[in-house]
Amino acid sequence: MRVLAAASAKRLASLPDVPTLRESGIDVVATQWRGVAAPKGLPKEAEAILISAFKRLSDSKTWQESYLRENNLTPQYMAPEEFRRYLDGDTQQTRQILTEMGLMK
Repeated sequence: MRVLAAASAKRLASLPDVPTLRESGIDVVATQWRGVAAPKGLPKEAEAILISAFKRLSDSKTWQESYLRENNLTPQYMAPEEFRRYLDGDTQQTRQILTEMGLMK
């Protein structure tokens, strides 16, 4: 199998000779995010503990080397408010695409 392009914003470090879709003339960047959700009304103390734990995980050598690098994933930790804004934008973009495709009104 030959990789023709990467759907990422930048070339993948593990495949430096493979162009991105944008470099290939297709204006698309596809992301696959991962996040953690908690119930509404979570006590602030519990929220702070979870934020701290996931930040430490995100910064850990094991996460960086044994998960992200091995799976060609781009690290991007976002604090809760930043992640909410990101999800709002992602939702709007997905709605626009589905509407343009006639799959959503």
